Amino acid sequence: MLEYIRHNPITAIVQLLAAIALSFIIANAAGAHGHRWAGVQQHNAGTHQVEVINAAPLQVEVINQAIAPEPTGEAPAPVAQQVFQFVGVSTETITGDAGGIFGLSDVCAAEFGQAKICTELEALSTIAPPDFVGHVWIDSTTSTSYCGTMSDPWTDDGSSLRGSTIMPTGKASSMMCDTPQPVACCGWAPLN
Repeated sequence: MLEYIRHNPITAIVQLLAAIALSFIIANAAGAHGHRWAGVQQHNAGTHQVEVINAAPLQVEVINQAIAPEPTGEAPAPVAQQVFQFVGVSTETITGDAGGIFGLSDVCAAEFGQAKICTELEALSTIAPPDFVGHVWIDSTTSTSYCGTMSDPWTDDGSSLRGSTIMPTGKASSMMCDTPQPVACCGWAPLN
């Protein structure tokens, strides 16, 4: 039995859940008719017996139990490890009025798939950051430069406001919010 569970874990879980659900249904039905529920016993890979005291045993067949393919004896392909890191700089430039922080993340997602604007920590903890030139917008938690108000950042491109950027050296900086800049984008990438 343990060998079956080890090689067919999803099927075994589905069978167990089906047996538990069925036992609750039978127990409730039996309780409504004055019977006491005794339990569930597994007789083979797909058939379960539920005994209700003072009633005839009921045979139940688990239908469509094969969720996972049968093992072929071949080892599964290895899954590449991934890390969330600074994956690139957007080619699109945008002012500080991005419609909020999600507007900057939308720029990243359009170019890099499931990506968002990097925080300083995400960008600075990347082992091999991408090459780029100039300043790129970044989500800073240590700066008061966010092109808007603290409660509504990245919503104002006023010429007197500054937004957080990062430079190719990793130095935190800021730029005028009315000057379009690319966005530092973070997402999942293979661990090298």
